[in-house]
Amino acid sequence: MNLYFKKNIALSFFLLISTFLFAQNAEIEKNRSEFNKYLQVNDNNKAAFYLNKIAFIYWDLNKKDSAIFYFLEGVKYNELVNNKIGVKSAYGNIAMIYADNNQLVQATEYAKKSLVIRRQIGKKPDICAGLIDIATYLESQKKYAESNKNLDEAIDIASELNDYRLLRNCYGIYTSNYKALGQLEKSQEAFNKYSIYNQQIQEDEFAKKEKQNAQNANFKLSKADSLVQAKQAELLKQNSLLSSTKDSLSFAEKLNLEKEAKIENLNKDRLLNEAVLKEKEAQLQKSAIIRNFIIFGLIIVLIFATLILNNMRKLKKAKNVLAIQNAAIAARNKEIRQQKEDIEKKTEMLEGAFEQIKKQNLDINNSINYAQRIQKAMLRSEEALKVYLPESFILLKPREKVSGDFFWFKEIGSMAKITRYLLEAIGEKPEENDLKNKKLILAAIDCTGHGVPGSFMSLIGFNLLNEITSMGFTKSAANILNHLHESVRGALRQDTTDNRDGMDVALCMIDKNNKILDFSGAKNPLVYIQDGELVEIKGDKNPVGGLQREEERKFISHKLTLDKPTSFYIFTDGYLDQFGGEKGRKFMKKNFYSLLLEIHQKPMHEQKEILFNTFKNWKGEQAQIDDVLVIGFKI
Repeated sequence: MNLYFKKNIALSFFLLISTFLFAQNAEIEKNRSEFNKYLQVNDNNKAAFYLNKIAFIYWDLNKKDSAIFYFLEGVKYNELVNNKIGVKSAYGNIAMIYADNNQLVQATEYAKKSLVIRRQIGKKPDICAGLIDIATYLESQKKYAESNKNLDEAIDIASELNDYRLLRNCYGIYTSNYKALGQLEKSQEAFNKYSIYNQQIQEDEFAKKEKQNAQNANFKLSKADSLVQAKQAELLKQNSLLSSTKDSLSFAEKLNLEKEAKIENLNKDRLLNEAVLKEKEAQLQKSAIIRNFIIFGLIIVLIFATLILNNMRKLKKAKNVLAIQNAAIAARNKEIRQQKEDIEKKTEMLEGAFEQIKKQNLDINNSINYAQRIQKAMLRSEEALKVYLPESFILLKPREKVSGDFFWFKEIGSMAKITRYLLEAIGEKPEENDLKNKKLILAAIDCTGHGVPGSFMSLIGFNLLNEITSMGFTKSAANILNHLHESVRGALRQDTTDNRDGMDVALCMIDKNNKILDFSGAKNPLVYIQDGELVEIKGDKNPVGGLQREEERKFISHKLTLDKPTSFYIFTDGYLDQFGGEKGRKFMKKNFYSLLLEIHQKPMHEQKEILFNTFKNWKGEQAQIDDVLVIGFKI
């Protein structure tokens, strides 16, 4: 029975919706017919009116595209008769449809079109309302500054009109805009004005209601006075009638005696007829009870018979469905068994493939580990650097086992310092000429890529730097980078291939005897701190290697005098670009430079530890996105 009632309810609802849609479609056709009628007689004003009615019906039916189409059609005919109010309203309605559909760019576009027409009409309240509409749509698009520009003009008009409602609406939007822009004082000021105008509006409405109530009370009092006067007039009339009937009272008494005799005879006849009717009613009632009992019994029998037949049909249908389901289950079981066999075969194949992949992965890992050992053997140790620069550190943190970032240093001159160090260790003194003209070249290099591809590039860069310095191309730091650029392009054949790999380099040539530091950079800078002031010397905008559009690439040298204690830092971009912190943002250059300035007076090993821990804490659970290299030294 519940299912029966649910079906009836669903059917009723369907019929109701169908009736509503039929009525709406009939209304559309009626308005379309009216449009055609007025179109034939060139009454464009009425034609536009019926197009707007069709648009509103489609809007009610939530057929927004059709509504917009008919509003725009109406605009064409309104423009023919210069009906600017109709054009303005149509554009405003289209803006609201787009806003309801969260298409705020289109909503703003049509609101602006409506505003153009409002300005032509020249009604200031209408212009102000149009500006507020545009400001609202812009606020929803988070274009708060542009929204405020429209509100500024709206405020001027509303103030001139002294229209509290328009002013309240403007300051309400101002409140949201300034809050979103982070200008909390202006937001609070706007909210205070909004509250003042809102309170004034409520007070005006209350006073208006009080005046209306007083007028209603006076109307009721005057109506009551009229009713009292009418009642008094009616009483006077009745008194007059009463006096006229007193004279005919004696005549009426005679007539009453005659009527009472006739009434007594009629009552006797009525009592006799009532007795006969009661007897007939009793017989009819008895016959009706018997008839109703027989009908009720037949209905009960019919209901039970219907239920039994329905149950038999359902049972037969259920048996048929069950037979079909059993057949489907049997077929499905057969299919499942076949699928199981296929899966087992594929599993065997996958296990074989997995073993092969596992072996290949092991081979790759072994190769990477071997490459890691080669790279570690290639790079000199931090202790070797301290032979030349006792106050120094190297922080290298590859993203993977092998790194695309690498450091390189070498002493040039008559005799390398490490050689002198070994001679002194065995008790021999180097010649005086061997102590002159010595310089230390130190570089931090970021190769294209990271991991294995980056490590291959690091091998190329490492060997090329050794070759360039061994051949004596060490006139200046820029001279070394110029030759490195040509060597990389030649080694990778970048003039004749699509290879675009390169290196970002920060290279220093330190001449302690003459107290000069010569720096040249390919995209990467040099930072030094002297007398508590941090200075950045930017590298050239082009990398070493890679695409070359200019005819010849030349790097620039920057020479610094080493006349005061100074801390120097060269680095790659991995530290600055790491995502982390509470908001998952990059560490950025500003924070890195502030950290260097904060720690530059500490011993170098402490600086290295602070930089490492800061990076670790900033990164947190985030993945490391690039290789990290920072070199610091103090002279």
